[in-house]
Amino acid sequence: SQNRDWEDIAVGRDKVTGISRIFIADIGDNLSVYDHGRIYVIDEPATSTPDSTLKPGGRILFRYPDGKRDAETIMVDPASSDIYLVSKRETNVHLYRISHPYNFRDTVTAEKLLELPFTYIVAGDISDDGSGILMKNYDKIWYWKHTKNKTITESLLATPQELPYKREPQGESICWDTSGKAFYTLSEESLLKIPPVLYRYVRK
Repeated sequence: SQNRDWEDIAVGRDKVTGISRIFIADIGDNLSVYDHGRIYVIDEPATSTPDSTLKPGGRILFRYPDGKRDAETIMVDPASSDIYLVSKRETNVHLYRISHPYNFRDTVTAEKLLELPFTYIVAGDISDDGSGILMKNYDKIWYWKHTKNKTITESLLATPQELPYKREPQGESICWDTSGKAFYTLSEESLLKIPPVLYRYVRK
């Protein structure tokens, strides 16, 4: 399918089948003109085999319940396999959910859960063990502790911890490593053509 504005990527294990899946979020919409967003869901290939070709998977076609939105953040809850999206440009960005099991046939409406007191959120990730949630804008990174007795929404209602961050020219990516003890950030190439650098931060 055509790449309209792919903005983020996440990996999550299906809670029913146990299969690890890659989620590609075609959700960028700078001018808020598109009626729908698209999420492509494909099985993660085994890195131990010579053939790492990605096989075609499902596509989730969705709309927001409160109008057209620009977004750059997708996260997958490892406990529920629910998909979370965060809008970008509002003064208080919006958190949405697309619940598992996914509907690959019809256009679905994402559920709006809450508003968060941040703006220009450009990336986020939930750790593989579900113990931590990260989000960032261009200037800061925030961390929420998450426990199994709480929903993602409940955890995000708490006051987050601001983490150290070396500001990047156009830093729009963040992800946990598989241990959940460190995370990475990466910039796009800026208009000044500054080469991107992959940074690793260790959680203390």
